[in-house]
Amino acid sequence: MQTIIGAEGGEITWECQSDGRYVFHLNLYQRCATPYFYSSSIRFIQITGSSLPTNAVTSILVRFDTAAYNANPLGALARFCSSPNANQASCRNGDTAFRFAPFISDTIQLTGIPPSSGWSFSFDILCCTGPMANVISQQQFLIQSTMYGFPNRAVDTCYSSSAQFFEYPNTQFTLNDTNEFNITAYSSMGDSLSYANVRTLRGITPSSSQAVPFNPGFSLSNITPSTLANSNNMPYAINSINGDVKFAIYDSLSRGDIYSTNTRINTYRNGSRLSSVDRLVPIFVGPSDTLSNGTQNTAPVMLAPFVVNGQPSFSTTVMVSDTIEPFLDFLDIDITGVGNGFQEITIVPLGENFSLDLMNASNCIDPADSSCATFTFAPVLDNNIVPAKLVYKTFRTGFLTFRWITDRSDLSASGQAKTHYFTFKVFDDHCPIPKTIYKTISITVLPIVTDIEELEFNTKTISYFPNPTNGLVNISLKNKVKNLLVEIRNVQGQLVQKQQFTNQSNLELDIKGKAGIYFVQLTNEKGERANLKVLKQ
Repeated sequence: MQTIIGAEGGEITWECQSDGRYVFHLNLYQRCATPYFYSSSIRFIQITGSSLPTNAVTSILVRFDTAAYNANPLGALARFCSSPNANQASCRNGDTAFRFAPFISDTIQLTGIPPSSGWSFSFDILCCTGPMANVISQQQFLIQSTMYGFPNRAVDTCYSSSAQFFEYPNTQFTLNDTNEFNITAYSSMGDSLSYANVRTLRGITPSSSQAVPFNPGFSLSNITPSTLANSNNMPYAINSINGDVKFAIYDSLSRGDIYSTNTRINTYRNGSRLSSVDRLVPIFVGPSDTLSNGTQNTAPVMLAPFVVNGQPSFSTTVMVSDTIEPFLDFLDIDITGVGNGFQEITIVPLGENFSLDLMNASNCIDPADSSCATFTFAPVLDNNIVPAKLVYKTFRTGFLTFRWITDRSDLSASGQAKTHYFTFKVFDDHCPIPKTIYKTISITVLPIVTDIEELEFNTKTISYFPNPTNGLVNISLKNKVKNLLVEIRNVQGQLVQKQQFTNQSNLELDIKGKAGIYFVQLTNEKGERANLKVLKQ
């Protein structure tokens, strides 16, 4: 059985089991040039904190996960490509590629409640990392995650799984072009996520660890070369809300370098942080292969499915119970010079809001979600993706329509507005490194009104006209409201106007934005809310 010494990345995650216990996962990532060591298949995740589980568990034994490893030969992380005029980048070919080693625990009980500073789970990579462009190499990297306490949580019971990942990390990118991808994290229990770049650590435990020093010219805000090195460079940046990442490195010498990246994914419920997972990933950025006509291969294109204020957009806002059916259009104009000359496009839907089989609206990742998004066409299973995924394939151009009927389960736990994210991974079949994009659609679901009929403030006591309007809207309430806050949002969920009214029952609003759909939210002094949908022509 295999273990790894000298890995350069990884992450620790956990999943709640039906009996309230946990299963932990440790994934390690290393470059193919580093040898495997055939020794013990057992490793230990250390637990530290100001207080520890009361059943005296200080470490978690994990074994090599043979089933996960065998799902892909040599555990390769290279993207699959099928173009016949070039070889796929892989460990077999001696390329600068990466592979993974998965480990898994038995089910384990952790009794007690984590302190406010959390239980830290960590694994120190023995020795030693290879050369890296942005940080000092030959370090003893530390992988860590943290489980935090939560108000009123049940003692001795797994309260929430950590962030999980739809796919193994992206590790291969190309020079002289914009690279886009997504962290592809999700919560199986409907918790909110946030993302941030953090420092890579070295040491034995989190409390004794230190940040790995950056090489000259690099920093946390420039983990890839900055614009000082080349004005065309785009520093590595992550969207803190949806996990989209974008960067570009321009190098006239077309050389390849490896960079260390570390992303922290936090989970939240009702504003309280439940967990954080640090995903430490080495990435290789090297020359891209040219097409048969001598031009550089470019990424497929996904067109924005919505129009907001006359402009294409990947974001929109809807009312609860609305049905959303965006039309998705994909295009790749590059040619292969083989067969019909068109590149094959693979479209991979990723997100906890999609149906597990992409066809059955009740087959959701989160058991509490009563309706998730489906597609009008049946997908195919692509076993060349690790792990295997349900996908859609087309040549040169293609389209999809997904359908999502929102309901109250799509609001926050307190019944307020919630934004949902739908990520699409789209890649071509060009070798050695297929060009890939990730595009994230965000849909904010707003509540209509409280359904407690005895409250004086609800839609049964509100009328508004005209609708559609040229901008002026009259709102009539049954009774005067002592203090009333009116907030107007556009379809992207952005607050565009706010106004306070006192002791009034008739309100006059002037929506000053461009033509389009607006959502008017009324909030009285009791915190009760009503949402109105207005069309400005």
